[in-house]
Amino acid sequence: MIVQVQDREYKNGYERFVDNIDGTVTDNFTKLMWLKDVNCIKTNYSTFDQDNQLSEIGDGLVQWRHALDFVKGINDGTYTLCGAGYTDWRLANRWESQTTAQVNNTRDPVKHPFINFPTISSVPHASWASTTYMEAKASAFCGGGGTDDKRAHNYLVWPVRGGQ
Repeated sequence: MIVQVQDREYKNGYERFVDNIDGTVTDNFTKLMWLKDVNCIKTNYSTFDQDNQLSEIGDGLVQWRHALDFVKGINDGTYTLCGAGYTDWRLANRWESQTTAQVNNTRDPVKHPFINFPTISSVPHASWASTTYMEAKASAFCGGGGTDDKRAHNYLVWPVRGGQ
């Protein structure tokens, strides 16, 4: 099921995104909780992506397997500055990641409290999703547009909690 997010439904005093003042933001539409800092690796653990060959070292962008490792490290207490005290973070699935696609869209921006959105090519915020691409076992989906790419490419790690 594809979730179509219509932000115009959240006008007239009802905010779609609520800053929880603890380093997280809740999406009132999906009830998912996201890290407020979209690029927490760059902000707090810039040495984590030292093995990058496809992007700048220290930019917070990592390969898919490293995205999974980083989220695991958040949950086991290794990367506490990116966990906001929670230990049940995960990568969003491909549908959940698409619900935030409009957040940093320059043509149709949505009011939000998130910080550190880098622009990667033409994708407003390409972050890894947990969903793999069945037709190409070496690929996984990245958020923002629901597109797939080689797992060896470098994208953001934007953890989420809640939902299904």
